This record gives sequence, C-alpha cells and structure tokens, in this order.
Amino acid sequence: MPSASHAQGYSAGQQSEKLKFPTHDRMSPEIELLLCCLRTPTLPQAEGRVAELLQASLNWDVLLALAQWHRVTPLFYWHLKQGGGWEKLGDEVRSHLSGRFQQNLQNNFLLTTILLKVMRQFQAQDVRAIPFKGVVLAGQVYGNLGLRQVSDIDILVEKSEVAIAQKLLQDAGFFPAQVLTPPQQVLRLKSNYEDVWLHPESETPLDLHWNLLPPFFPCQISVAELISRSQPYVLGKNRLPSLDPVDLLLVLCVNGSKDGWLELQRLCDVFYCLKKYPQLDGEELLQRAASYDCLRMVLLGLSLTQLLFQHPLPVGIKEAIEGDRMIPTLTQTIYQRFLTPTPPQLSLLERAYFPLQLQPGWQKKLAYCAKLVLPINERDLESIHLPQFLFPLYYPLRLLRLIAKHTRDLKRHFF
Repeated sequence: MPSASHAQGYSAGQQSEKLKFPTHDRMSPEIELLLCCLRTPTLPQAEGRVAELLQASLNWDVLLALAQWHRVTPLFYWHLKQGGGWEKLGDEVRSHLSGRFQQNLQNNFLLTTILLKVMRQFQAQDVRAIPFKGVVLAGQVYGNLGLRQVSDIDILVEKSEVAIAQKLLQDAGFFPAQVLTPPQQVLRLKSNYEDVWLHPESETPLDLHWNLLPPFFPCQISVAELISRSQPYVLGKNRLPSLDPVDLLLVLCVNGSKDGWLELQRLCDVFYCLKKYPQLDGEELLQRAASYDCLRMVLLGLSLTQLLFQHPLPVGIKEAIEGDRMIPTLTQTIYQRFLTPTPPQLSLLERAYFPLQLQPGWQKKLAYCAKLVLPINERDLESIHLPQFLFPLYYPLRLLRLIAKHTRDLKRHFF
C-alpha cells in the first residue's frame, strides 16, 4: 500500500498526525490487492504493488467473495484487465471475473431499459422525478455502464407526487413489494422515505423515494431543491434529469453514512464523482451540507475517500475536516474495518449508534433517538388493530414490540 507521503491534493501527511496509516504488512494480501486495484486510477505506483501481490500465494475464494460483498467486482476485473496483471491469473479466476463482469453488464442494460420506460411514463404525466445512483451513476461518473455493480433502480420524487407515481408504476405492471392498507400507506409516507415496487417480469426492485433518509435522521434534504437544481444527462438517445454535481456528491456521502460505510462501493462512488468533477465548488458543498444538517456526514465521506484513494479534495474541505474532532476517529475506525478479511457484521445497536455519532450536538442526538423510537409506522399496525380513538395506545405497544424484537440482539451485544 502506498505510504502517506504519496498523497495527492491536500497533504495526507498532515492528516496522518491524527490517523494511523496501516501498512501492507499489517493486512492480508487479498485485502491489499483489492485496495490497490481500486486505487490505480489515482496512484499509478499501485500497479507495481499489484504485480508483486499477484506473485504471492493468494486465497482467491476469499478475495473474490470480498470483492462481491463490497460490490466492486466489475472494478476489480477492469483494473486487473487494464493494468497488465490479467495474464498472471489462473484460467478459473479469469473465467469467474469475466463472467461476473458480463453478467453485471447485461443486468445494467436491463435496468437501463426499465428505467427509461418508467421515466418516459413519468415525463408524459409531468411527474418531476430524478433517477439517482444505479445505472445513471455508472454512466454519469464511472463513464461505463459495466463498471458499477447495480441491483435496483432508485427514483426520487416529491412527497406530493408519490401517489401519482405509484399509480403510474401500477399501470405499467409493477407491483408493491409490500401490500399496505390505506392507513398503513399514510404511516409509510410519514415514517419512511421509500416504497419498493417490483418489475412484473424480472422482479427488479424499483425504490420510489420521497426523501433520502429515514425521518429519524435530523438531516432532511429538500427534494424540491434537488429537483430545481437538476441538470440534463444524456443516456443513449434519452435526456434524463440528473443531480447537480454538488448535490450528487452530497447525496453520495449522505447515502454512505446512512448505511454505515460498510461497502467499498460507496467510497468508489464518491471517488469517481470527485474524479469526474475536479472543479467542483467545495464552499458551495459545505454551505449546502450545513443548511441540511448533514455536514459531518459529508466530511466523513470525503475524509474516507481521501484516505483510501489519496485524491485531491475540493477547496475548503481539508480545513473543514480538520475542524471536526470526530472525523479522524470515525475515519480510522471505518478504514480499519475495511482491512478485515471478512465482511463486517454490525449489530442493531452498532447500526443505530453509528448515525448517532454523526449528529452534531446533544440536541440533535436526542432528536435522533426520539424519532428512531417513538413514531408509529406501518409495521405497528400489523401487530394489532385498534380503533382510531385508541390510537395513542400504539406508542407503548410499539415499545414492547421493539423490545421483544431486539432482545436477542441486545443480549448478544452485551453478553
């Protein structure tokens, strides 16, 4: 692994006073090879280390499983193929990687076809919608539909247009992954941020979003503002709305933080966005993140990306990272987790505690905890049906349901 002295952009050497940089003799060769292949677009010297590692005794079962779990198999294949190490691989490994790449490429073409059909229906009915992540991100920032592993379609609409969007999906043959009663649907809109629909033939999931985060996150990004700033993106012969570059980087960092930065793909998304838009306005990014109360989420994503890829950051980001005392600690913790030879397994408590650390100040932390536990959602209505005048009883019943549901995880965590 390249040392901190090889950093580009702002000095990683300065940040290394706060972060301990693991060296290649402290991690498995499988992890190091995977990371080096992902780094090669910005660190050409990593190619030399890739050549050395390919001469070592590697457990390819572990390595291929890790690449698949982190959802970076297409990138791993691509950089091995482009970097000259391809011929050093065994026939079985080459066949596996080539097959995975072709399978992903075919899947992404299918997802693109479905997405374009849905977007044409939305546009015909003047439903303002933005496809994000998925194949659009692959084309927009990776520059190749085959380089990003994709499993679903994500479309963002304003909450006021969810009903008509659902009706259009239903007319197109999509069916809901979970059938809800009208009262449950009302609660879903209040207590959730997405609704999953399935394609009638392939059963491909389509996530219809009216927000980017669950309501228990104090950070709430304005969907209306994202849509108003959207820019056209040409996919084949089709013009689609896409997120403005600053909004895109913000959304990618928030999305990774929401999921706990468990997968390397999330950081690859941020890196390729930075690579695609090298002149991105850092000050504007910081202002928008602060206005949406997600500044720490954005700084953490950029800090992790700089550490992993050693890529220059937008102007002003370095100082903002150094000004938040939590960022170095969180960055090191997550980075060390990436170095483990097995996929990370987080308990429910750890999954809940991680977003808590991202909330600035005790008031936001309290708000996060209250919104996480208290709101009634559609699952509470499944457990028992009460008349409207007894609706307040759902609150204590919800607490009992949550305690029963998570008791086993709590025991495993503490004992």
